[in-house]
Amino acid sequence: MANYFDTVRPWSRTVQIPSTLAHVVGILTTIFRLLYRWHLSKFWWEDTWAALALICDIACLASIWMETAPHNREFP
Repeated sequence: MANYFDTVRPWSRTVQIPSTLAHVVGILTTIFRLLYRWHLSKFWWEDTWAALALICDIACLASIWMETAPHNREFP
């Protein structure tokens, strides 16, 4: 008989689609902001933090779409 943890998928399609949409909107607006600030020659420290947050957001989006093989999830 299958264990509960073998059947649960934390990132089902009903979660992946809305979260992907939210991440894509955030990524696009951050890219627009950084390019606009660069064009105005007003790129400053807070824009560097926004660029770091953009990199982390892209990594988070990639992790949402990664699927791993189920592992033996028996807890002690």
